Amino acid sequence: MNTIKEFFLPLIFLLQHPKLAKVSRRFLIVEGIYMNQGTLCDIDRMIELKRKHKLRLFIDETVSFGTVGEHGRGITELKGVSMRDIDLIMGSLETSIGSIGGFCVGTTYVVEHQTLAGLGTIPTFGNNKKFFTPRLVLSFPGYCFSASLPPMLAAGALTAVELMEKDPSMFTDLQEKCRAAQEEFSRLPGLKLHGDPMSVVKHLRLERSGGDREADKKALNQVVLKVSRIKNSEVCALSWQSCPFFQSRERGVALVVASYLEDAEVHLPPPSIRLTVSNLLECEEIRFNFITLLVYEISKMTLST
Repeated sequence: MNTIKEFFLPLIFLLQHPKLAKVSRRFLIVEGIYMNQGTLCDIDRMIELKRKHKLRLFIDETVSFGTVGEHGRGITELKGVSMRDIDLIMGSLETSIGSIGGFCVGTTYVVEHQTLAGLGTIPTFGNNKKFFTPRLVLSFPGYCFSASLPPMLAAGALTAVELMEKDPSMFTDLQEKCRAAQEEFSRLPGLKLHGDPMSVVKHLRLERSGGDREADKKALNQVVLKVSRIKNSEVCALSWQSCPFFQSRERGVALVVASYLEDAEVHLPPPSIRLTVSNLLECEEIRFNFITLLVYEISKMTLST
């Protein structure tokens, strides 16, 4: 994430030009967990800025929904934030839910504005009439029927939410695996782990960048290719004689270098190997990938000497 000053340059401009600010819509849009960094949003600070500068606060919970919070409800539940302080929450159903499409929930005022703007299907919930109203808003039927979720995937998404509500222990298990991954991958020589221990998204970056983006990407790609093809004998040769490990792809685990729309990104993140943690991963598999990366780094150091 960029410095606060860089992040708020457009806002600073509006504050310096109050006449323009009066006719401008001002929004503060943040991610619950930043996909490109793996860091958690400082939501309390964002609410403070929202109140100070009279902004509308929108939170993208694509990564945080279904991964953090006692019941998986995202950064707002994790930090104990009142929904009165949030104008709109949005997220994708393609991550934790395993479906397609997305959702938006917000205050009655914002939802009704979206209805007038014809942005499609907006689900809202709650009992407070001033804030979250129990209704399903449909606008412009032509758009809704041409871009709505197929019934099968809608039913799948609903079932996933019901499972989350019935078994909140899955989030405790997931957090244990996130912390295990943080502990293991933080110890790799030559690579530096970025991301919060609670985040399901983490990034491995070169500890010392050569200053050339293409060269850094090539180096990380070599790490990924080596790890995906490393043999059991190479692992055991480094004293793990009894380890029951095989090639990572054979075990259904893949490491990939993060891809970006490099020409479109305003602040292009450094090259990295993006790691994602899920409940389908066992701690043994997390340990396996750490060992295979470690094997590669040790063998590389051996060759260089």
